[in-house]
Formats: sequence, C-alpha cells, structure tokens
Amino acid sequence: MVKGALQDTGYLAVAGMAVQSITGVRTTVCYSKKSVAPFDLRAKRAIAVKAHLKGQLSYRFLANLIDVVMPRIKEYRGAKGTSGDSSGNIAFGFTPEQVTLFPEIEGSELNIKSWQ
Repeated sequence: MVKGALQDTGYLAVAGMAVQSITGVRTTVCYSKKSVAPFDLRAKRAIAVKAHLKGQLSYRFLANLIDVVMPRIKEYRGAKGTSGDSSGNIAFGFTPEQVTLFPEIEGSELNIKSWQ
C-alpha cells in the first residue's frame, strides 16, 4: 500500500516501477473494496500495487531479499510468524528508505523518498 496514493496517483506509478524493477514482473494495481472514513479512503480507489512471482523469479527475489537487503537493515525485527497464511503466502513491508537497499534500486533514478 502506498499512503501518498490517497492524494496523488503519481505515487502509485513510482511504487509500481520500483516493484517491477525489483521483481522483474509486471505489476498490477489494487483497488480498495470499502470506504474507511478515518483513513479518508473511498471505495474503488487505487491504493496499492502487487506482483505475482512464480518459479525462478521468486527464488531470485527471495535470495536477493535474504542475502542482500535484510542484512543491510540495522534494526529489522523480521517478519512475524503470523504474517503468512496456510497457502504459503507471506506479507511484510518496508519503509521507502529500506526499499532503496535493493541493488536494482540503488543506482536508479526512481524517487522512492517521495512515497510517504
């Protein structure tokens, strides 16, 4: 989810390019299902991007994540054991500063800092 996408969909485009360069897979846009008043979120608004990884791409992403990115994060506490489901899916997040630790993003001109 990209918090800045609530005000400007340009943030979503930057997030999509970043996820696409990290994973090597085309991203899809996710839309909100319900309106949530405290978060100023309306139904059917684009708020996130996702990438579906299979096969070698998923192994390459996991190896890159575990061997390169996570050791660079000083105070990363890891992903909770309850953040997955029975199908093998797991969800965890990074701050914009932590996303810049991926080697595919380091030399890039993407403006990751503007996600917030």
